[in-house]
Amino acid sequence: TYLKRTTGLMFRGSIAEKEGMLFVFDSSGKYGIWMMNMSFPIDIFWLDEEKEIIHIVENAQPCFINCPVYKPETNAKYVVETVAGFAKKYKIEEGHFVDFQLP
Repeated sequence: TYLKRTTGLMFRGSIAEKEGMLFVFDSSGKYGIWMMNMSFPIDIFWLDEEKEIIHIVENAQPCFINCPVYKPETNAKYVVETVAGFAKKYKIEEGHFVDFQLP
């Protein structure tokens, strides 16, 4: 739902190294992610309809006032949030593909 997407990982104390949050949108767009009320930094990945990574923000920091909104320059269908450092540790780059199945 819109509310769940807006809330995202807000108010959580942490996530495990191999956990994350997947946002699935009804259609492709330039969806923005912000770090309001977050407790920890994250890496953010935007994927197109083919699940190709089209944009990455590494180590996005928590904020509480006047938070920047991160978004891609091209349309995305999915957004994945992971613990900060995930992209670097696993050498994830734009152009890589993500494999997942939706129910």
